[in-house]
Amino acid sequence: NVMFVTLNHQSKMDQKFFEGNVQGRAFMMPAGEARFSAGVHSRTNSYYYYFDPLQTENAFNDNPEGFPADNTKGETSVDELYGEMLLPLFGSDAGRHLNLELGYRYSDYELQGGVSTYKALVDWGITDTLRFRGGRQLATRAPNIAELFQSNTQSWSVQFGGEPCAL
Repeated sequence: NVMFVTLNHQSKMDQKFFEGNVQGRAFMMPAGEARFSAGVHSRTNSYYYYFDPLQTENAFNDNPEGFPADNTKGETSVDELYGEMLLPLFGSDAGRHLNLELGYRYSDYELQGGVSTYKALVDWGITDTLRFRGGRQLATRAPNIAELFQSNTQSWSVQFGGEPCAL
């Protein structure tokens, strides 16, 4: 005899945000217009995931195939300020140029605290067909809402020679 069970999981993620941006000419330089952009961003994410009762850790003995886990929910928020400048240091009609791009962002995460990131990029057009670009950036990655609030999950497997990721 074969038994089939249709599981019914429910999930929902809501995101509420506000964002404002402004950009334009900051001032004139000998090589052209210095440009800027700046903004603010505020975001709240809320999340829930409800497993079918047959697939929770409480129903382990009755569990059909799968990985039993528990229901989960959570909420995160972040407020950010950011700005960028594009500074033309050298320019000509022949396509030769030297530009400096600077950027900064401050992110205040409700659960992780405040963190600053930045960038400083150079764009050097030597000729019409030869260009060098490079720079330095510091970036961060905050955990996403699933990583923060995902419940424990039971799993099992048959290992032939071991699980390479278990090391």
